Amino acid sequence: MNPFFWGFPRENGRAGTRNYPIVLSCMDSMNPIVKAIASQIQSAVPITVLFGRGQVPADSALMKKTLVGMGCNPNVGGVLVVSLEAEIGDGITEALQQNGQRVDTLIFQEEGNTPNAVHQGVLKLLTLASRCSESRREPIPLSKLAVALECGGSDALSGLVANHLLGKIADRLIDAGASIVISETSEMIGAEHLLVKRAATKKVARDIRRLVGALETRLKRSGIDLRGINPMPDNIRGGISTIEEKALGAIAKGGSKTIRGVLEYAAPIPGPGLYLMDSPSGACESMTGLAATGANLLLFSTGAGHPLGDPIVPTWKICANPATIRNLAPNIDADATSVLTEERSLEVCAEELFDDILKVADGKLTRAELLKQTETAITKRSPSV
Repeated sequence: MNPFFWGFPRENGRAGTRNYPIVLSCMDSMNPIVKAIASQIQSAVPITVLFGRGQVPADSALMKKTLVGMGCNPNVGGVLVVSLEAEIGDGITEALQQNGQRVDTLIFQEEGNTPNAVHQGVLKLLTLASRCSESRREPIPLSKLAVALECGGSDALSGLVANHLLGKIADRLIDAGASIVISETSEMIGAEHLLVKRAATKKVARDIRRLVGALETRLKRSGIDLRGINPMPDNIRGGISTIEEKALGAIAKGGSKTIRGVLEYAAPIPGPGLYLMDSPSGACESMTGLAATGANLLLFSTGAGHPLGDPIVPTWKICANPATIRNLAPNIDADATSVLTEERSLEVCAEELFDDILKVADGKLTRAELLKQTETAITKRSPSV
């Protein structure tokens, strides 16, 4: 096993697998301008949002925390913050600066109109992107990898094969000193007792119970019984029969190591080891929160098929379903069907996949990156004002 990957060292001690200049939208009204600015600069990534002003305080704070987390992600080499007005934009800029990020700000109302805003934004982004381009990849210890694990469109083979392969890879990375984070709280229901047994401390065990219990309580108050709607229809067509069966498959991707802590949505990963992050089951919301934790690589298993990746965290897709591989091959990075069709061991397959994952950390583009199948969606808990 290579003891390192080729990445971008950061002054705060973290390291990136990518080095993007990003254009960060503070509210939905700025999305077209953000896209227009980013389209003019090579390698620039637009980060758009679904909502704007008028959020209840808790959702407004969560949105800011997530935007700052994405802006501070180690895969980001510079940020242009774009806001309708100064109060929100300056607040996010200050938070990014406090975290040591290279940042500039564009306030639409100060520029007066769209052509002026786009013109000034391109000039500001050009300077940031030029500074980013000065960075060079260096050998980085595997302990600097922060890997998020996700699943979507799961089927029986996700739980039997693909997620177990991710679990073996997660264990190996943790042994090398890396950080691993899994999310999707609703996918843990039915197997939370197994997670509790792996808790590092009594507090972590209580946090796991609280995490799952709080979700069930919120849903029941809304008149929803998750045990009646999960598994989803595509999960059922894929051979998953119960919520417990789905949960057992979902948690398999977290491997077998001790759980060091429970994170709120978009909270930064505090150190090496395995963590759980509270998030909805929707892949886009979950991946956005994972990007905000500081993950620099994302491994995503799918059964029935799922095309989406994160715009700043390279998203590597694995599938073990032969029918899905035939139809979705252009979207899949790793074909794990040989475990089923050729009776190859999980250990041998995981060894080969580990090498490919390190290539992605070194700079190999994933299918989601090549096909530009990326999106963001920050979760929210309340209606807009």
